[in-house]
Amino acid sequence: MLLINFTPVQKILVDNATAYLSKKLNTAIHIDYISLSFLYQIKVEGLQIKDRTNNNLIQIGIANVNFNNWFIFKDKLVLKYISIKNVRINTYRTIQNNKWNYSFIEDAFPANNKNKENNKSFELAVQKIQLERIKYSEEDAWVGSNMYVIFAVEIRSLGSSSEICA
Repeated sequence: MLLINFTPVQKILVDNATAYLSKKLNTAIHIDYISLSFLYQIKVEGLQIKDRTNNNLIQIGIANVNFNNWFIFKDKLVLKYISIKNVRINTYRTIQNNKWNYSFIEDAFPANNKNKENNKSFELAVQKIQLERIKYSEEDAWVGSNMYVIFAVEIRSLGSSSEICA
């Protein structure tokens, strides 16, 4: 487990993971850099996922997640801080096809509805989310409408008394 803290080991793991996902999704996936502090933090820079027509589906400049370091021994994962910056998400569907350009991801990872009553529950809590320079575009030729959104937001303590700062 301690080997995972070394950059060369992390690079091998990332290369293997992106190769696996690229093959499973039949599209290009690339990560410029990843840093993992085992049981504490993960930082990803330069994540890019292409759609099946080789257009950019998702681009993330920097994603940083800090989490509690004892979640592997408990039934609760606390994401203390999530920061995502410089994101572009491009979704579309054409007039010839009613499927969205990201539907291949849904198809590759179908929901497993079997034996839900036997699954052990796992709790997830998020304390703070910070999103900066997020650009989302949705071009829907099937319906004939487009939507373009650019935003930044900070959310503290997700739950019943959440605080959102836009």
